[in-house]
Amino acid sequence: MWVEEKILLKASPEKVFDIYTNVEGWCEWDADVKISSISGEFQKGVEGVLTPLKGPKAKFTLVEVTLNQSFSTETKLPLCCMRFEHKLRPYGEFTEVTHRVGFTGALSFIWEKLIGSQIKHGLPHALSGLKKICE
Repeated sequence: MWVEEKILLKASPEKVFDIYTNVEGWCEWDADVKISSISGEFQKGVEGVLTPLKGPKAKFTLVEVTLNQSFSTETKLPLCCMRFEHKLRPYGEFTEVTHRVGFTGALSFIWEKLIGSQIKHGLPHALSGLKKICE
């Protein structure tokens, strides 16, 4: 299962990406994030920790980082992998922002039911929060 939301922001991809790289500030635009941090620079292979507003602390790894274009994280769950993808695409004077979340693995169907609907509900709010900070 993949859940995806998009929004147009009147901001450059560079500005949006700069906000993404401030991992400790994710809670400023995503109300579902209580605390987040990473153990190094914002680059592929770096690990981090995120505590959601509802739920236990989870470790994640930056598995893809393309400056001013995209980044993805993966969180290992029992017999499942949850992947968050964040993509930026210039669109005239705007930037199209896509946030996408998917589950893979033997127990993905269980994790989709346990936390998928909460994530699906939160994505539009996170994008709206990002819009408020960017514009």
